[in-house]
Amino acid sequence: MRQYIRYSFGFVLFLMFFATVPAITASATNSEGIVTVDQLNMRSSNSTSSSIVLILKKGDKVVIKGSKGDWYHVNVQSKEGYVSKKYIEVKPPKISPSKQTETTINVNGKKLELEFDPPTVKVPGGERILVPFRAISEALGINVTWNQSTRQVTAIDKDTNKHVVFTIDDVNAVVNEEAVILDAAPALQKNRTLLPLRFFSETFGAKVTWDQATRTANIDRVIKVEEVIEDVKSISQPVNLEGLQARVTASTLNLRLGPSTTEAVLARLVKDQTVFVTGATKEWLKVYVDGMEGFLNSAHVEIFDIEQKRIKVLASPTITTKDEQFILSWSKLGGTVVQSNVSNNIVQLTTDANLIEEIDLVNEAIELISYETTEAGTIITLTTKDGYSVIPLDTVSAFTLTFFKKSSTKKLIVIDAGHGGKDPGAVGNGLEEKEIILDVSLRVQKLLEQAGYQVLMTRSDDTFLEPGERAAFANKHKADAFVSVHANAAENTSANGTETFWNTTHSGPESKRLAEEIQTSLIQKLGTFDRGVKQGNFQVIRSTTMPSVLVELAFISNKKDAEMMAKDDFRQKSAEAIVEGILKFYK
Repeated sequence: MRQYIRYSFGFVLFLMFFATVPAITASATNSEGIVTVDQLNMRSSNSTSSSIVLILKKGDKVVIKGSKGDWYHVNVQSKEGYVSKKYIEVKPPKISPSKQTETTINVNGKKLELEFDPPTVKVPGGERILVPFRAISEALGINVTWNQSTRQVTAIDKDTNKHVVFTIDDVNAVVNEEAVILDAAPALQKNRTLLPLRFFSETFGAKVTWDQATRTANIDRVIKVEEVIEDVKSISQPVNLEGLQARVTASTLNLRLGPSTTEAVLARLVKDQTVFVTGATKEWLKVYVDGMEGFLNSAHVEIFDIEQKRIKVLASPTITTKDEQFILSWSKLGGTVVQSNVSNNIVQLTTDANLIEEIDLVNEAIELISYETTEAGTIITLTTKDGYSVIPLDTVSAFTLTFFKKSSTKKLIVIDAGHGGKDPGAVGNGLEEKEIILDVSLRVQKLLEQAGYQVLMTRSDDTFLEPGERAAFANKHKADAFVSVHANAAENTSANGTETFWNTTHSGPESKRLAEEIQTSLIQKLGTFDRGVKQGNFQVIRSTTMPSVLVELAFISNKKDAEMMAKDDFRQKSAEAIVEGILKFYK
């Protein structure tokens, strides 16, 4: 049994600290913008019916003071007014090395050890200082995550109920569904993410002060800590990896001092370079190369034996007991693939792994585990005990099974597969929305029923219903929750990602919380662009009287999103994420 205090922490981040003292709010910024059309009216308010203050020409520069809907609040030639966002290109500032004396950063009274003195960034009205923020994010108790594929940083603080999304090279950010403009666009430099610290910290309730004379920043916030008791057990003897070799598959790969991306880099290996394997720690291989011993992320290597036979591994199984859940997890080494199928109380895992740390575990949730070797790899079959359901999660580095106690409250959930029949919904890239979302919705039904919930479907086949009929169906049956599933589309084919809508008319706070739980699970499982949780006026969620949300899985009009939605794996993960969000909502 291990008892500890949890602090949520994020990716290795760098965040921008403002050297000047003026308070920054969600509407206060000094970013520079450039007019992109031949003629642009600057108006007295954010409306085309308001009076014209100034007529701008293409190439004119404006200082952005904030935003209001589709308009920027700007300053030009000592005059203030509003211009349409469509015709303004926002210019991110350039970053340059600091020429100042040493900077000190204190977080809750504790001095940070800086890797190097912070660089500076010039913005209209002054100069800003950039500071390393990994320790700050830990100390402030804020969960910060990085999505490499979408180049997004998401910061979530459950204590203040704040959800912030930043995108690299884009001054537009989102705070609790509200668009805000940053002084400087988040940027990548030296493999580090740079974000505006004062905006970030003040948004999450931290106090930031700056002493120019001593160049000292003080960042303070009272942390609400959550005492967590977890029982984490290793449940097998480690597989012996000695004598195996690994070949780098990425163009470059860092050899690190320890099994973490925060550890020092010992060397940079190149594609097809071969190393000797001496062990493993979770998804990290311990290797020996050129007289050095270090760690490589196994997602970017192939493992093989002395006869050049490809080796794929499921290693380091652990069982974690948390909040009446049992979480069984294997690390995947060498590109291992795992496919799962859950039917009633049987979980079948089909994997191409030919080296597995087998476990023989019986606990409150698991009754039996068996293994069958095949030509393609191994089939692992788990039998769950009555009263438990399972949600699988497959990532690049691990495969996880989460065992939940089935609901004993018999909650009734209505799942609404949008469109249908004569209404195909969005159409694009060879796909029809109505087919995709019916498939996903039926999978949601199956998983929820396995978890002990009652489920009613507004449609289970290619049938058309009006939005009002869908809402009336849920109200008639006095459902406990309503989830409408959709795929998105836009004229701009570059639009992509996942978003979830809720409405304030009925059960507003609960609808919002349900939307947040489902959106979080979708982003974690799908890895799509996080478009956030938003208020929507769709009839199906406006007219339903119970907690209700509308999910937009991805954009059928976007080629990459459409390619994902066409795949069985994406649809299954979408269903799992929706169910996981519902389970967390009722936790």
